[in-house]
Amino acid sequence: MSQYAHPHPPELVATSAKAPPTNAFDDMHDSPDDFRRYPSLPLRPCEDVTKAFDDVDTNALTSQKTHARAARRTAQTGTVAVMLAILALSIHGWLQSHVWLQWVMIALEVALGGYAFGTAMRGQKKGYKEDWLRLRHQAELCRLLKYRFLLRPDVWQDTTEESQRKWIGERLHEIHALQAEKELEEAVRQPSPHGPFQGTQCRLPRKTVRDLMQYYLAKRLSPQKEYLANRALRNEFKDKARIWLYWLFLGSIVAIFLKLPFESVVTILEKGHFESSDSLKEMVTRSTLIAGWLAAFAALLAAWLPAMAAGLRVWLGAFEFSRNRSRFYAAHRALSQVEQSLVGDTLEAVAGAPAAQGSSPIGLRIVREEEDLLTASGIAEVRIRTEETVGAGPGNLDDGRVDASAVLSDLSWCEHILDAEHREWLRLMYDAEWFG
Repeated sequence: MSQYAHPHPPELVATSAKAPPTNAFDDMHDSPDDFRRYPSLPLRPCEDVTKAFDDVDTNALTSQKTHARAARRTAQTGTVAVMLAILALSIHGWLQSHVWLQWVMIALEVALGGYAFGTAMRGQKKGYKEDWLRLRHQAELCRLLKYRFLLRPDVWQDTTEESQRKWIGERLHEIHALQAEKELEEAVRQPSPHGPFQGTQCRLPRKTVRDLMQYYLAKRLSPQKEYLANRALRNEFKDKARIWLYWLFLGSIVAIFLKLPFESVVTILEKGHFESSDSLKEMVTRSTLIAGWLAAFAALLAAWLPAMAAGLRVWLGAFEFSRNRSRFYAAHRALSQVEQSLVGDTLEAVAGAPAAQGSSPIGLRIVREEEDLLTASGIAEVRIRTEETVGAGPGNLDDGRVDASAVLSDLSWCEHILDAEHREWLRLMYDAEWFG
């Protein structure tokens, strides 16, 4: 790292002694092998972005867990408190003869209700959701900055490492400035980036174009597609809890209809005149008691089930599993379409001949391996690998330049899709219901 003073605050580039956690979708950390494999790319200056990302991402994950825990506990304790209050009201007469149990019920209602209320107020006051979204937005801006830098050869080509770090540092300073809630509100209102995005018009050495394509496919496009497929599947499973809203509502209606015949039986038995044997009178009394309890239980269910549905709705509304699932599916498909263009038309345009003939002047051939994910929605996962054309290895490529605008255009369009996807997520989660 150069010794000049960076224009961005030290908080964003503080070096961590701990190794970054293993992440199957990691597109930010470069291994020593990456530096050896892609020597023509300016990966060293990107370390500044990676350090900034690590710091913000760690805080974002902590804030996310805090927000999720508060939302879950608010929904759980609030629902149980309401259910206890309904139960106490339905058995009020019986509790009058068991005073100690009545006080236990009151204590539980107050404790659970107070905990739910306190958690909700503390979450609102401390801004759990806003902190999480602001930090997540900063982390994603760092991620986008790394690849925006790599896709700007006009910034790093024929320039010194110091000037490259300075360009990165100025933009990290802008990212770090997003500290207050009003900056988050402004970020939410910002439109998605303009498109279709046109890549930088320039000519690059063949080896540089090859390294850039290999690096982007291996480090950015494939991990992002797998991440989107994974999150779509995870949200699909979590969103299945939504079906319980339907059954809880339907169960409440059914409980109301079940309550009516039991009440009718109680009325008939209480008003009937039975002058037969004592055994028959005892049976009538017992039947009246059972029917009365069943009617009370049906009424209890009719009130309990909507309370349970409300608690579940709080949890589902806080994270918008259904809408996020649809977003992830759409972004995954969009990246797949760009990938098809990249490994087909774009590579042929750069090569000047069909890629399948192995005659690419950049010494690169892309092989696509299609596999189907086992999901109800049937996302197609496309794995890609790059192969060097025989006779065109790193040592055999001359420094002749090729028009890289087609490659940069497709890669920049991928970044446009990822940027737009993140901003849509940010808007959705900012407007999500939050009661805790």
